[in-house]
Amino acid sequence: MKKQKSNKEEKDVKIHTTQEQLPFVYIRRGVVKLKNGQYIKLMQVPSINTQLMEEEEKEIVRETYMGLLNSLDFKVQFYKQSRLVDINDYLAFLKEKEAASVNDFKTMGLQYYSRFIMELVKENSVQTKKDFLVVSFRDEKQNKKSMTDDRLKKYRKGEEDAQVHDEAEAIKEEKMFEKAYKTLTQREKTLQKQLRRFGMNATFLNDKDAFELFYIAYNKERSVHQSLKGVNPNNFTTLYVKHKETGGE
Repeated sequence: MKKQKSNKEEKDVKIHTTQEQLPFVYIRRGVVKLKNGQYIKLMQVPSINTQLMEEEEKEIVRETYMGLLNSLDFKVQFYKQSRLVDINDYLAFLKEKEAASVNDFKTMGLQYYSRFIMELVKENSVQTKKDFLVVSFRDEKQNKKSMTDDRLKKYRKGEEDAQVHDEAEAIKEEKMFEKAYKTLTQREKTLQKQLRRFGMNATFLNDKDAFELFYIAYNKERSVHQSLKGVNPNNFTTLYVKHKETGGE
């Protein structure tokens, strides 16, 4: 009896998935819907090194930057992400050059350089830094309250009413998404236009880029060896994977 009870308890245990720990619901057409009801879009921007500028140039940059901020009527978040450099592709490139070389001196130089790069990365964590701008949208008219008693009654009436309610919510969500997409796209274009005053060309993040940004944020070291390069994240549909043990009983 105890063993049967134990097995039943194991089945009743709630399985916590990775999705529950992530801050977003979905990523679609470059728009990220957060669990707090916000919609955001991201754009990558190049950095400017003002340390190498003359004082007059620095003053121009400061004035231009001030004008950019004053011209915006929406909030902008700045995000910087550091990423560990994956040199495997570069080492493979050097290996190809070494194999194609017919000059012994050049071959030895490539071998020495490859060993130098591997030792350098081994002893020091080489990182790159990328800058992003985040624009957000939230419909202030949207009801922020939790589910009301009337909506709960709909579920109590039966599965048919619950299905009708789910379909209505899906239509409502689709309309809200389209509104958020239109607003965020317009805000991104406004930012992109303003950034051209700095001579900076910002790029919009698509679904794959946004997935990669979140993936690296939560898996900084693992992402170096298990990157999303060449992988479509939309193919990841399994919420929970359990290791299946093999062998005799």
